[in-house]
Amino acid sequence: MLAYAIACGVMALLIFVVSTPEHTAALWRDTIPTLSVVAGIWLLWPLSATVKKSDPAAS
Repeated sequence: MLAYAIACGVMALLIFVVSTPEHTAALWRDTIPTLSVVAGIWLLWPLSATVKKSDPAAS
């Protein structure tokens, strides 16, 4: 469900970018770092939970 919500948000963002080309440069300058941080957290969160489960020293 979360992946579906993210996909819908990305599609809405792409439609906005295509419909307003004059704002594209400013939008990407602000959006790319934000999306990178969100994607990093989204990918590392389950990975860190897996590492904590498998590490006997953590418990």
